[in-house]
Amino acid sequence: RLVSAGFLHAGTLHLVANMVALVSIGRLVERLWGTPRFLLIYLVALIGGNAASLVATPRPSVGASGAILGLFGALVVYSMRYRHLVAPRGRALVWVNLAIVAGIQVVIGLLVPFVDNAAHAGGAVTGAALALLLRPEALRDQTGRVREIVVRLAVMAVVALTALALSEAAGQAVRSQRLVAARGNFRRVAAKGGEFSLMVPEGWDYDPPARPDDPHVFTRFGIGVMCVRVVPPRQGVDPLPLAQGIEAQYVAEGFEFLGRRDITVRGQPGVEMLFRRRSGGQVQRHREVVFPAWAGGELFCFSAVCLEERYRLLELLFDKVLQSIEPRLPAPRSSPAQRLWRRVMENPDDTDAAVALADYYIAEGRRSQAERLLLAALSRKPDHADAHERLAWLYATSRPPLFRPAEAVKHARRAVSLKPGQARYLATLALALEADGHLAEAIEAARRARDLAPDDAALAELLERLQRRESQ
Repeated sequence: RLVSAGFLHAGTLHLVANMVALVSIGRLVERLWGTPRFLLIYLVALIGGNAASLVATPRPSVGASGAILGLFGALVVYSMRYRHLVAPRGRALVWVNLAIVAGIQVVIGLLVPFVDNAAHAGGAVTGAALALLLRPEALRDQTGRVREIVVRLAVMAVVALTALALSEAAGQAVRSQRLVAARGNFRRVAAKGGEFSLMVPEGWDYDPPARPDDPHVFTRFGIGVMCVRVVPPRQGVDPLPLAQGIEAQYVAEGFEFLGRRDITVRGQPGVEMLFRRRSGGQVQRHREVVFPAWAGGELFCFSAVCLEERYRLLELLFDKVLQSIEPRLPAPRSSPAQRLWRRVMENPDDTDAAVALADYYIAEGRRSQAERLLLAALSRKPDHADAHERLAWLYATSRPPLFRPAEAVKHARRAVSLKPGQARYLATLALALEADGHLAEAIEAARRARDLAPDDAALAELLERLQRRESQ
């Protein structure tokens, strides 16, 4: 943040004012010191100004003014230490202009409450210090070769540090979007007279239905929309016919149908559908889930809408709300699955938490959600052995369309190569090879697993079962 804050601004006027100052002062500093030294002065003064702001300013601060004041500090040093390089007639003019700019900065800093004087002072001092160390272009011939090499190495290091900081800031921004969308805290909302309830993120507006058949609508401006609707008993308890009707309606309205799959919502088997629509130059993603209620022969319809570019950020949030629907208002509690979900939301790079949460999904019969979570974890950490092993087990032990033996073997071999000597990984490899029709290789993998953990009854049973299959 000491770097990235200098590339953010509080508004258009702030940005324009700093860019005008940068063009006027920066061009002169670059002409006097050359591009490499200009970059060094600018970026180090930016860090120095933000460091001073961090120490002295309690509020968040953004802007390039600390770096620009660093350039100003360099000009002050040049006008004093290297005044012999300035024509005698121009010295007074330079000093007058510098004094005017300095006076304006002091007055603005005293009168405008939100100006970060600490960043200005820290940047100016840092820039002046660097200007004392770096010779200007006019004295370039007097710079030793070793000194020139050191300067260029310093420039490359600072530029690389800046690039790394901005890259990390971009990654943090993506994670921040997820946190902003979820808002971190949820509240229970009782709907339909308390017959069922669900958890909704703080900051989302609730629009209750005007009539019993209308949906319960939750909206967050600029983020998305979620709806929950209860279908009366007369339409039956089988979710598939209703899902087919919804699909036909979407297609008739010009939506692109992306696919349908089975889903389990708190133990109830349901159907999930995904649609896409282009509207006003933007692409929207629609998610529809239909599943039976716990009593009364009713069906729940859950809908979620957001921009497609945000769907990956919001999918876990929508899943959290969907899986929180309960037939009555429960007592507050925090289950292990909820704690894992919170860890994944707060830090998407926590692959261990994502794999553990996928295990909970598998135990609850939500294998499609587990697959998506494991694939997302591997997209962030392709060498995470546990994620490969869990995905291999999922593909090897599921029913179609998740039954993918060849993919199971690939992920299981990858897990074993990343962590050799793990009995569980070899057992999963044996299951994957068996599913793919390679019984002899499966027996060999199971035998290796049994040898690594001879006291594990499950591994001995797996080996015996495979050997019985071979003898048959």
